[in-house]
Amino acid sequence: MKKSYPIICVFSLILLLVPQLLQAQTATIRGHVANGATGEKLIGATVRVLQDGAIKGGAYTDVEGSYTIQVAPGTYNMIVSYISFISDTLTGV
Repeated sequence: MKKSYPIICVFSLILLLVPQLLQAQTATIRGHVANGATGEKLIGATVRVLQDGAIKGGAYTDVEGSYTIQVAPGTYNMIVSYISFISDTLTGV
């Protein structure tokens, strides 16, 4: 019985650590969208995150003009659009 104790301890430790190592890592992109001329917050603006031309995430702004998007770590381009405004593209985010 004493010989199996260290094996059980090591096995238990592995079971505790593996899920944390396998957990997918995410990055958070946060920001605010406002009218550049007046500073007015834009409610319901569309924010899209692209990587190599494929959409990887997106969000609409809330009543404060804020958005939060969860993506995998990396470098992205963002397109912000709003009705009656010209879309704006941010590169290398």
